[in-house]
Amino acid sequence: MKYYKEFITELFDKAVPYKLISRNKWHREYIFEINEVKYECDFYYNEDDDIWALSFSNIDPYTQITNFGKTNYGIEIASIVFTTILKISADFIKETIPRCIKFNADKSWGMGRSSVYEKIAKKFIPNGYELSKIEQHDETTFKITEK
Repeated sequence: MKYYKEFITELFDKAVPYKLISRNKWHREYIFEINEVKYECDFYYNEDDDIWALSFSNIDPYTQITNFGKTNYGIEIASIVFTTILKISADFIKETIPRCIKFNADKSWGMGRSSVYEKIAKKFIPNGYELSKIEQHDETTFKITEK
């Protein structure tokens, strides 16, 4: 029998290959594909605040990720998407050494998304960084900041 910690670690151990397709001082764009659906992961730099903003989405307009990653085709992909985003983020942090990264959870999808993002961030936050969050009316903003 696997313990919860082993299960979670194994669950987030299946990243797919990704490619950096755009890189400059203010932006990094990565793409990857899962079951013929393309995704992008972007980091945008705000020089005034010295903060990188992380966002990710699927590129295919006909496939929506809902219910923690079940697509409208019924394929469970959430853990693979999150694992790949975590891998991209870890590589980005190693390369860039950002002071702060922020990302948002849109509350229009329900409170579950915010809770999932927070749990994943707490579990996989890099050494030397700390997590904070700001609750707003329509979204939760998370910040991963250097200690």
